This record gives sequence, C-alpha cells and structure tokens, in this order.
Amino acid sequence: MSLEKHPTAELAGFGFPYFPKAIEELNRLYDSGTTNFNGQCLEESGRRVAGYKQILCPTTDDKYMWFWGLVFNKGAGSVAVLFPWGTDEKKIDNSRADRSIAVYCKDCPEPGKDADEICELLAESFKVWLEDLNATD
Repeated sequence: MSLEKHPTAELAGFGFPYFPKAIEELNRLYDSGTTNFNGQCLEESGRRVAGYKQILCPTTDDKYMWFWGLVFNKGAGSVAVLFPWGTDEKKIDNSRADRSIAVYCKDCPEPGKDADEICELLAESFKVWLEDLNATD
C-alpha cells in the first residue's frame, strides 16, 4: 500500500496520472516525519509556486478520496498534484502514506515535462516551508 502508484486511477477532466522523476523527492518531503502536512501548509506551499490556482479535495475513479490536491495553471492547461492520506500504519516501505502522490495534467502541451516541473517547484516550496517551520521552533 505505502507509496504504491495507481496508474489507472483517473481524475475526472484530467485523465490518467503521471509519476515524474521529481515525484520521488516530493513523496520523501511529504512523508518526512518532520511535520504533518495539513491543508493550510499545503496551500501555503502551493501559493509559492507560479500558476497556483486552488486547493481541493478530489476523488479519483477508483473511489479514493485524496487528502488534498493543489491545482496549477500551466500555459493553457492545468496540473493537479494530489496528496494521499497518511494512514498506512504498517509502513510497508517505511512510509505512512496510503499511496504515492499523483500528478494529473489537463490540456498541457508537454504533460510529462509540465508534471515534473511542477513537482520540482513544489518540492522546493516544501523545503522553504519546512525551513520556516524549523526557524520558529
């Protein structure tokens, strides 16, 4: 279960997910154990990335209700980054995440590249957010 990728989990209006290389770092930061990410910190991190549009609680066609999702404008298209719940108590692969973060692209000219770029930028934003959090402790 932990960090398992679900390549057939379709998001309405977006299609099937992408799992770009940069998603590994994003998964690592999200599940770092340093803090429990909540909607507020995800939204704050998302707002630091150019093109941030909204935060939402989506459900994919496999009936999985995601913890949160961040949507970004990318050119004429959109990129949605979905974050899983952290309730996998077995931690099969040392992660509490139910599954891997997934990235969905809609009307993007280069979906794989766009998905990877948003993940990289979001990972950098997570790092800044975590640094800010540690500076106030």
